[in-house]
Amino acid sequence: NKLEIHYWLRNNIHSIDAFTENKCTYEILNIIREIAKLNELEILIETEALGEGGVKKWLRIVSKDENKKGTITSAVIIAIVVAILQIPFTKIPEKLIDKIFEDTELTELQKDKLRKEIEGIDIDNQIKLLENPTIRKKRSNFYVNLDKNPQVESVSFEIQDETGKTINNEKKINRQEFKSFIITTDDLEPQEIEEA
Repeated sequence: NKLEIHYWLRNNIHSIDAFTENKCTYEILNIIREIAKLNELEILIETEALGEGGVKKWLRIVSKDENKKGTITSAVIIAIVVAILQIPFTKIPEKLIDKIFEDTELTELQKDKLRKEIEGIDIDNQIKLLENPTIRKKRSNFYVNLDKNPQVESVSFEIQDETGKTINNEKKINRQEFKSFIITTDDLEPQEIEEA
């Protein structure tokens, strides 16, 4: 239920511009909140201390009603967020859920359990998550903020269990790839805003 965000910086420095880091975290938090909202799930997102090795940050997602509602868990939300943050607009898969399990070191039993929990999500909605204007814009903003900071060479994401054990293969998104995640306002369809 943990997402590790690792900012790889030039010259092995271990500090990042606070505004860049905060803006990036804000965008990821909004992606997580939107996924939970679309699946009618109440969650709590907690942050853990920064770590060494570039700059690392951990977000822990706790489902407020995980015992009552088994259709989606905090682990699934994190897996979806990682998939969303790692798939460029030009390479959207037919099934987002398959992409989640592609690079994940899970036992077959764990994969079957997660797939059963995901069954509550309509398969058509997998792609809708990537097409959702809010999620697309927030993901784009995340990479815009990173692209503006010349110290950031790459970013990577890890899914971790309660003990901090990594359960997916870390994949770096290098600076040259940031642009493939950035959209222009022309790419977004007009959206009716309910809460102005």
